[in-house]
Amino acid sequence: MKNPFEAFRDYFEDHPSKTSISKTGREQESNILPILPFFEKIREESTPLAAIVLNNTVIEGLYKKIIKLVENYAFSASQIEDFTYKLCLELIKAPFDSIKGGIFISALINTSPGKLFFLEIPDSNHLVHFLGYQLPEGKTIEIDGNTGDFLGTNLSGGTISVSGNVRDWAGTGMKGGRIVINGSCGRFACEWMRGGNFLVTGKIESLGKVIKGEIREHWRE
Repeated sequence: MKNPFEAFRDYFEDHPSKTSISKTGREQESNILPILPFFEKIREESTPLAAIVLNNTVIEGLYKKIIKLVENYAFSASQIEDFTYKLCLELIKAPFDSIKGGIFISALINTSPGKLFFLEIPDSNHLVHFLGYQLPEGKTIEIDGNTGDFLGTNLSGGTISVSGNVRDWAGTGMKGGRIVINGSCGRFACEWMRGGNFLVTGKIESLGKVIKGEIREHWRE
């Protein structure tokens, strides 16, 4: 059986513009400073961009490396929320940063004692990928703004709610849990989905190969 996480198609194709999101004064420096050195260390990793996009083993390896780096620090929900805003607004300098940044935020959330995370995504030139990667049962992420590709990849029981649009590969490999998109999502949604619930109030551009799970597209109902 072919690995569905290999040979992703047309990854860098342009997508519809994002909705406007107002700044609310997040990014408190006292909250962000303890996290920054860890992100800089991960950003310095020399893994080729193509490798991390095309190979699930590389993605999983990077995630485990971040987990090992941060698991003893247990950052709070407010710290992670403020860092996310800062990352989207200022810290993404290249496409690779948006990929690593999303996996990094996911690792922070999965090791945090917090259960509910409100991530405000500012209207900028960059979208973050892989938010909610391997989100476990008992944790909820509420996202205000548009997100990049691979939202909720390998979701294993948590809940992700998005007020905005999502790009391609949302719900890839999800095993359980729930994704609610109050907007539209792009191509290959729910690729290799094996369980859980995927609800979109707008349109799904196209579905990937779905093994099992519930998918609902409200605009058709």
